[in-house]
Amino acid sequence: DTNATREPRSVARLDTDLFTLQIDSTEPGLQAYSGAFLPTIPQAGIAPLAGIALEPQGWPGAVHHPDFPSVIHTPDHPYSQITRYTLHPAT
Repeated sequence: DTNATREPRSVARLDTDLFTLQIDSTEPGLQAYSGAFLPTIPQAGIAPLAGIALEPQGWPGAVHHPDFPSVIHTPDHPYSQITRYTLHPAT
């Protein structure tokens, strides 16, 4: 059973005054990066904490925890995933 044979589930939802971002994935984990180390580039609107990256993936350290979902892939168990990012106008 590969991740891509399962139906994606909701892993994150971000709401703003302008839009809602919905992230659905077959991955068990969600890596978040706050942009804390972004450079300051005023003319581009870039600065530390000016953005966020949300990346569905396997759980860090999973190879060392047998109770975590496996991240080991072989020719007989290839890696695949489904991740869907959906942007909706705010309601």
